[in-house]
Amino acid sequence: MPEWSALMLSGSGRYADPWHPFARTSTKLAELAREEGLVVDQRHDIDDAVAEFATGPLPDLVIADLGRPQDGAPAPATERGQAGLRRLVEHRPLLAVHAAASTFADSPAWTNAVGARWIPGVSWHPDRDILTASVDPAAHTAVGELVPLVLNDERYLELQNAAPGRTVLYRHPDDDGVLHPSIWLLDRKGIRSAYDAYGHDEVAYESPDHRALIRRILRWLLAGR
Repeated sequence: MPEWSALMLSGSGRYADPWHPFARTSTKLAELAREEGLVVDQRHDIDDAVAEFATGPLPDLVIADLGRPQDGAPAPATERGQAGLRRLVEHRPLLAVHAAASTFADSPAWTNAVGARWIPGVSWHPDRDILTASVDPAAHTAVGELVPLVLNDERYLELQNAAPGRTVLYRHPDDDGVLHPSIWLLDRKGIRSAYDAYGHDEVAYESPDHRALIRRILRWLLAGR
């Protein structure tokens, strides 16, 4: 694999929250990216980071592990930041995980790239527990053989499906046994993206099967470049 660059957006400042240890989960994701040969630029100054990409060279891949701003201000904070974020996701592959489904609610381009959105008051999750994510019968074979994932994590439920054409890889059940999508792929006119609803904390990355899946997804994302 050639040497690729990855921009890691890691929750800090107003993009942090009391529930998610983003510093630890981002470290786990960065380790997986480096195992795939990526050079990772881990950024915690989120608004400044995305604004930088309104012009100039872009990274080869974006990895997003961050939460919804806690101050209620627009996200990104400036027009330049909004332009930079839009340029990033419209021209580069994206891996978004867990709370990133709620991050840039003011950006339709972000929601389209992630493939869904957390809606406050509608989306929710039961208490974290041991869960089994089952392979969707129509799962994409481009990322290799899939096996059920057993994780100690949260089950995100009732995310708004905001992107047609997503290929669901995994689903998990709600308390009534109804299955909800949890990991999927998107090919947006040649620009690939993926969303993994897991990763509440570093425990989610202790699963060898989950780690292997993320590495295969990274390969799939970069193969579309």
